[in-house]
Amino acid sequence: MNPYTLLRMMWATAIGLLFIAGGIMAYRVREEWGYPGIGFRIGYTYLSKRAWREANRFSGAALTLLGVAIIALSPFLTMLRLMAVMLAGISVILLLSYIIARKAYELDEMGQPAPESPGRRIEAPKLGRHLTYQLALIASLIFLAVRKGKFSEVAFLAGIMAFLLFLTALFTRPLVFQLAPEFKGKMAGGFALALSTISTLLFLFGIIEALNVSLSPLWGVALTFLSLAVIFWAVFKSLVSAYEEGYY
Repeated sequence: MNPYTLLRMMWATAIGLLFIAGGIMAYRVREEWGYPGIGFRIGYTYLSKRAWREANRFSGAALTLLGVAIIALSPFLTMLRLMAVMLAGISVILLLSYIIARKAYELDEMGQPAPESPGRRIEAPKLGRHLTYQLALIASLIFLAVRKGKFSEVAFLAGIMAFLLFLTALFTRPLVFQLAPEFKGKMAGGFALALSTISTLLFLFGIIEALNVSLSPLWGVALTFLSLAVIFWAVFKSLVSAYEEGYY
């Protein structure tokens, strides 16, 4: 077996097993709030047990399937495309879980639409620097890819980065997090920082693809472990910020 393929499969297995474990835990705690740091936690799931149950049932099952898919696809996709599939899957799961939680909260409120500013009015988190930074990365990557005639190779990555930008913009809306016991904006800031870090990693891979850089095996191993470190750090940062916000 090609050493690159073996390395990619080992990377995918580590990430896939992490997602499977996280998905199983989220699915199992859908009936119970009292597990610190486990489960899909935003304002609506904190306020409504129905929203908690439905969002975690979906996100748990979806995350488990994503982990299985990453492992299954690892022998056939390049590292770059495998990472793109992983990030696209996470982004879609987050967005759909948010929509499901909001709809469930509305049903709990006798069918009335969820208020745009539930509870006390809270100032929106200031995430402009993250939005500007991610937008600059996307524009720079597209400019370089067009100059080098490699736009088709990096278009998928640029699309994922654009979706991460959309999620960061979503976090600027107080209604996403303001139902925590004491809103401080830490969770929105932590999530935005994690997404900006992942966008930086995608930008790095996009440059490698656009410039058609030929990497030595040592650099391939280094980038593999770097991507693992960035992903684990982003997850850790998100969990810590959620805990600091009061979602535990």
